[in-house]
Amino acid sequence: WLLDFILCNGLGICLGMLTLHYLSAKPYQWRSLYNIPSLKGKLKRAVGQFTPHSWTSFHWGYMENLYRWLVIWSIIIFWTIMELNTFYLKAILWVPPNHIVNFYRVALYAFMGAVSIREVHDYLDNKTTIFGRQAWITVFIVVVEVLVGIKFGEEIYSVP
Repeated sequence: WLLDFILCNGLGICLGMLTLHYLSAKPYQWRSLYNIPSLKGKLKRAVGQFTPHSWTSFHWGYMENLYRWLVIWSIIIFWTIMELNTFYLKAILWVPPNHIVNFYRVALYAFMGAVSIREVHDYLDNKTTIFGRQAWITVFIVVVEVLVGIKFGEEIYSVP
């Protein structure tokens, strides 16, 4: 467990942060495809068309005050519960792992989660005075999933 946490997760987080830092500091040069002399350069430019125009840098400031620290830990705990719901709902509702519903649920959470996290960040940075709608919808969906799991999966939750 310790090696998995430190080596895999810790190394993945560090490499991800370095990659994001590299991508945000990368100078972009926009020029026509016909002005690039080599085929490798043209392919690189063509693939670059599918990358974003600019990167938005987010600074969570989790050590600025206790409130921000508690909100960020709440997000982490909430996201962990959402991930656990994936496995509990599959077991409780007898959904096979390769069923298309599982794929759509995870894809829906990926898109909803991106918007929700942005709304929480904007709320923490005082860009908005209210918690975003998508964040509330995500919270309520996860709460409903937990309640469904508790109602129909009493035997699974009680097994150590």
